[in-house]
Amino acid sequence: MLKRMVVLASLTLLPGAVYGQTGNTAVIAAQPSQYQAPTCEEFRGGHFKVKSGATYIQSALSSASNRERLLSDADRVLREAITTDNQASSPAAWYWLGRVYLYRGDVGGADTSLAKAQQLAPNCADEVRKLKLPTYAALMRPASELMQAGNPDSALIFLRQAASFSPDAPYAYQNMGIIYFNKKQLDSAATAFEKAVAASETKAATDTAYASLRTSTTFNLAAVYQNAGRHKDAVEALHRYLGWNPADNDAKRALANSFRALNMVDSAKVIESQLLTTATAGGGAPGSAGGTGAGVDVFDLGVKAFTDKNYEEAARAFHQALADNPNYRDALFNLANTYIQMNNGDSLVAVGERLVGLDPMNEDNLRLLARGYQIKKRQEQTLKYVVQISELPVNVQVATFQPGAGSATLVGSATGRAAKDISEKPIAAVPLTLVFEFLDASGKAVTSQEVAVKALPDGEKQDFTVTAQGEGIVAWRYSKK
Repeated sequence: MLKRMVVLASLTLLPGAVYGQTGNTAVIAAQPSQYQAPTCEEFRGGHFKVKSGATYIQSALSSASNRERLLSDADRVLREAITTDNQASSPAAWYWLGRVYLYRGDVGGADTSLAKAQQLAPNCADEVRKLKLPTYAALMRPASELMQAGNPDSALIFLRQAASFSPDAPYAYQNMGIIYFNKKQLDSAATAFEKAVAASETKAATDTAYASLRTSTTFNLAAVYQNAGRHKDAVEALHRYLGWNPADNDAKRALANSFRALNMVDSAKVIESQLLTTATAGGGAPGSAGGTGAGVDVFDLGVKAFTDKNYEEAARAFHQALADNPNYRDALFNLANTYIQMNNGDSLVAVGERLVGLDPMNEDNLRLLARGYQIKKRQEQTLKYVVQISELPVNVQVATFQPGAGSATLVGSATGRAAKDISEKPIAAVPLTLVFEFLDASGKAVTSQEVAVKALPDGEKQDFTVTAQGEGIVAWRYSKK
């Protein structure tokens, strides 16, 4: 599954004024106010009653007072032509009957009649599509309004009608997919996005808007597949998407995740290595708390490489995360553990000292540093940190750190320990104060907050939350006051 679900494309509002009306009235209002003769030859001429139907429609548009009567006359003669005058196979008869339905706001009747006209005159499909477009837009507009008003179920009524009326248009399907995804109806969302992709594909080669829609909807379709656990389908969709957008690192990361879900670890490693190379070559966004180089979550790549026991790659990833944010505590911690696996004492000590400088009262950090000196066979320094661990009054653990725009929140805890001095004499628990500093990308303290920790006996835990205000906060450190 995607680590972060990509936000799906917003509802598409077709060009034109927004209609406050819905239903038949909106469809009627969307029709051309002036008579438009068909350009397709198979819709012109024919039986005299078919011609009469066209004439009645033309007259109805120029006479508001007689409009309904003239449309009724058009409806009557066209039906007579079809049912009693052997014009059931006339595409023109069905075409004009469809136009009568449109001017009366009867979408179902228009859909049936125009589908028949297109079936009988396939060369006129483009003209039928253009005729349907205003009605399609009239159905899409209230759907968009209802979505924006937080009423997706009502919006679906219009979207389904629009999709049925113009199945070769992608926008209704696209928006249905969004609604179904938000409702966690993943099978329906996938079906809707599949139809949107297929509908946009037909014109993608010649229309940039359709090409863009096809591309973005294919990504959305892959995201739905992943959420539904359909990783084989997700891989296929992501391969298609990357054929159009080969530099999209989000898609590459998603593809690697689906490969892993399919137990295709070697394929995932290839992509993750490419992502890491891109991040290392391209640099990153300075100050990014998550360690993202060139739009790549290198911290996540490091975790995966470590899990795969690819320690060289893991170290490279965590180094890149630290290049973006030198005080990224979790990257330092993971890098230190990587160097333990590599039995690299020099690097472990260097990283361990930075880690303890940020987070000095965490016993795991002190053990990592002691282990580094042990690998280096520096017994005096090893003993120093073993003693520090023994004398540590509390174990401080930061569970989450969330920087935001102009603020940051840190959640942690202090747990009492059975501290002893070097002679094994117990050290009584005493209250203490921790001073948390919140740092910018350069390591400068933006602001600080104090946390009072009561005297904690062995095993007793005190939770704390610290909120800081200030721009550019990406990291933290603390010290005992």
